[in-house]
Amino acid sequence: MTTDRSEAEHAKHSVVHGKASNLILKDNDMTIEFIKDKETKNTIRFTATGEVSGSVYVQKDSDLAKQDIISVEISENVEVSA
Repeated sequence: MTTDRSEAEHAKHSVVHGKASNLILKDNDMTIEFIKDKETKNTIRFTATGEVSGSVYVQKDSDLAKQDIISVEISENVEVSA
């Protein structure tokens, strides 16, 4: 039986991607609070400090602009050996 080159390469490629894994994904969540900081003509700045720091700018006509604190949740997948 002869196999043309493309079939052989495909078979080899499939073996590489067929590896089994013994890792479990576990979610770690982090909540970041952005606190109303400064108003400009068109926007309101909310700022976070701590482990994660930075600012987001919200248009004054947005529903978010009515809040004093905006909470953002970040999910991180962490690999844990089984």
